[in-house]
Amino acid sequence: MRHALLRLVILFTAAGTALAGAPSWARAAGADAWVQTLEPCVRSQGYWSTHPAEWPLSSLVLGSAGNPAHTYSASELLTLLQAPVRNDASLVLAQQLIAAKLNVASGARPDPVAAPLARADELLALFTGRLPYRLGPRTPVGGEMTTVSRTLEAYNKGEVPGSCGLANRAPIA
Repeated sequence: MRHALLRLVILFTAAGTALAGAPSWARAAGADAWVQTLEPCVRSQGYWSTHPAEWPLSSLVLGSAGNPAHTYSASELLTLLQAPVRNDASLVLAQQLIAAKLNVASGARPDPVAAPLARADELLALFTGRLPYRLGPRTPVGGEMTTVSRTLEAYNKGEVPGSCGLANRAPIA
């Protein structure tokens, strides 16, 4: 597994002046230095399934916030992330939705994937119980779940334009 390395670039200037035309640069507090700041970037479903200590949340709603059965603890989410899919469209969608929500909660830009995030929750809200729903991908709802999960997967891999800041490259995990 390869991980993107985050480098912090510091440029020292004698006069402490700004670098003209250099976006994403901020003056380091109390120093004559300029530091390049990077927006948080997305991580894949595989990354989140192996790095639960880095999760910014202890629970998530997958479906309807009004349905208590749709709120999952961190340990339940980890179980879903690591579960074999076995031709279940609801589980495929849930895994990518969990990763996308963790990415957004970690500071990644949500705007490129706002509509698919909402649609994923709407699709899961059609069911009253807890995941997985054992829904085949060839059913009408299962087919839509599969389509939405592909978009979320592309976002989680940094393949959706705008999912990472201009200065960032998507990590491989």
